Amino acid sequence: MSRANITLLISVGVLVLLVVGISLFGIRPLWGSLSLLQTERQQTAKELAELEARAETLGKLAKNEAEVRELGRRAVIYLPTTIASSPFVMDVAAIAGASGTNVPSMNFQDADPKKGPGGNVAEYPITLSADGNFDQLKTFLRSLEENLRFAAFSSVSISLLPEGLSLQLTGAIYSKPEEENPKDKSLSIDDSMKELLTGRKIFGAAVDAGGPGRPDPFVAF
Repeated sequence: MSRANITLLISVGVLVLLVVGISLFGIRPLWGSLSLLQTERQQTAKELAELEARAETLGKLAKNEAEVRELGRRAVIYLPTTIASSPFVMDVAAIAGASGTNVPSMNFQDADPKKGPGGNVAEYPITLSADGNFDQLKTFLRSLEENLRFAAFSSVSISLLPEGLSLQLTGAIYSKPEEENPKDKSLSIDDSMKELLTGRKIFGAAVDAGGPGRPDPFVAF
């Protein structure tokens, strides 16, 4: 092999190595970066579409701000973030007044946190009694069921009094703390929940149970 051919082969080899080197250390990293940028672009486009959809929903909700605020207020009454025992006592007192019954006792027990489908829910067992005639107690029970504050009663018993009847109830009220980072990002209002919140009644008027300069007497419950 002549010296010219050897030189040519060496030159070709150097060129091949140079091309391979550029591919390995230049083009391939650039290709990887391009792929990452394309993935990031797709993700950004998806997030932008979600934000645009949320902005559109917010615009629709803003047109019904009064309704949304009222539903939010009623939702907090239905399932408050704390035990909110004093408003519940006022509800029962108002129901008793409307039905003509007397409520001689109402007892709250320690909370029993329970895990539910929607997150942590605290259950507060309660017992209460009401006195009156049959129609009055029936109205009392119906009003408890229609009351906006969610309550569940597992035991109901009636006993005779010298004048009328005595109703004993055992059940619970509930609370659910606000989640710091809620997973549900939906801004829609379910029609069935709207119907539930607007269909129930508020019996007790909002009051400051503590009064000026005095502590809330129900805070221990």
